Amino acid sequence: MTISPRRAYVLRRALCGLDVNDQLDALPEPWKGIAAHLAGLPIEARAAPWEGFLCSRSDRDKLIQAIDAQDPMGPPPEDETPRFATVADIRRLMAGIRWLWEGWIPASRIVGAGASEGTGKTRFGLDLARRIWHALEWPDGQRATLPARTPTLG
Repeated sequence: MTISPRRAYVLRRALCGLDVNDQLDALPEPWKGIAAHLAGLPIEARAAPWEGFLCSRSDRDKLIQAIDAQDPMGPPPEDETPRFATVADIRRLMAGIRWLWEGWIPASRIVGAGASEGTGKTRFGLDLARRIWHALEWPDGQRATLPARTPTLG
């Protein structure tokens, strides 16, 4: 198992005697266990348990190299672990976007509608195409934002 830069950063901070308490919960085992143990020791007592931990690792040299590459006083590296997007992520990404229909259809993007069968997706899509073609207001009452006879894809 290789260590991510973010996890190596937390371990480097623990080894240097810097605060890691707010970062421990995000670590999986075995990194959480060793970081928490080191953080609970006086800085002068951290070398021996760290060396003991390294003795159990077949990737010892790579681990040492990854930890040495981190600046414990700098900002933490971006977490590279894949995760689900949050509303905050979407809000940040959508903040500077142009809209065809404000808050509903972004410009220059592929957009789809999803719902159970029989709930009106096709009818809704055709209604949007009709509104766009005739430059009618959007379903929520916003003024038309496209010129009449703008083609759509269904």
